[in-house]
Amino acid sequence: MRVDYSFLCDYADGVAGKLAAIGIGVDAITSRSFPVTHLMLHYVVRVLGSADEAGEHPATITVDGPDGPVREPVALELVLPAPHGPFEYGAAQLNLKLVGLRFPTPGMYSIVLTLDDQVIDRRPLMLALGNEG
Repeated sequence: MRVDYSFLCDYADGVAGKLAAIGIGVDAITSRSFPVTHLMLHYVVRVLGSADEAGEHPATITVDGPDGPVREPVALELVLPAPHGPFEYGAAQLNLKLVGLRFPTPGMYSIVLTLDDQVIDRRPLMLALGNEG
C-alpha cells in the first residue's frame, strides 16, 4: 500500500467518489498566545493498494506535538477495495474532521497515519507565535 496524496485543509467532503476541499495546504497556524484551540481542521489521505492488499486494515491517526501526543488516537478500519476494470489498484480515502484541536505550545506538530502497524503518512503542521491566521 502507498499514499497517493494527503493534505490538511479547512474543510473537505466527498460525494460519489469525488472530493471537494477548501483551504488545501494548511501547514502552519499562528497565534498571539498559547495554548490555542483550532476550531476545525480536516486531514485527507488517499491510499492505493493491489488486489493482494484489498480488505480491512487497522488504522490509527494521531496528532503528535513537540512534547508528545496532543489528543487521544483515532482508531478505525480502512477498507481497501479490490481493483476493478482497467485499474491496477484499489483506492480508499479517509477524511478525518479534527474539531477543537488544542495546541499547548508553539512548535512542530504532525498528523500521523499508521496502517497495519506501520507509519505510512506524516503531515507536518507548524504552530508559531504571531498574528493569528
